[in-house]
Amino acid sequence: ELMAGCEVRSVYASISGNHVQCRNSQGIVPIRDGEVTYADLDRVLDAARAVAIPADQRILHAIPRDYVLDDSQEGIRNPVGMTGVRREERGRGVAKALKVAAMRALAAAGGGEIRTFNDPPNRAMLNMNRALGFQRGPTHSRYELHLDPVTGERRPIAAPQDPA
Repeated sequence: ELMAGCEVRSVYASISGNHVQCRNSQGIVPIRDGEVTYADLDRVLDAARAVAIPADQRILHAIPRDYVLDDSQEGIRNPVGMTGVRREERGRGVAKALKVAAMRALAAAGGGEIRTFNDPPNRAMLNMNRALGFQRGPTHSRYELHLDPVTGERRPIAAPQDPA
């Protein structure tokens, strides 16, 4: 400021060199109250930052790329408000209990709308939703491209079956 003769209000600093590294890390935490909260996002970011690094290095920042819920819903940008059940816990009534609890809470609050999204191969969840009174509405399309990590060529993808 003294040399420039003006007040500096903000600065963009660039740190470069072969000592700067980018690392991918995963954080895994249980969802405590059945529904993802901002506190859960903070906890998963803390878990992802808990990596072993040399004593002379520091983590400058951590940027969430995406979130995965219940080992199947990938690429989620903001999971707050979502629920999920890990594959190994499926078939134990957890998902149904969560949905019934959400339905009761919504009814107690005066009603409203609940939407649920499922992967087409998860027939058990689709059948449970029908049994709870959910009706199929407009669907989203998901496109996938799998590339071989060595050659970069396309790999075959199993076509999803229509659950209807």
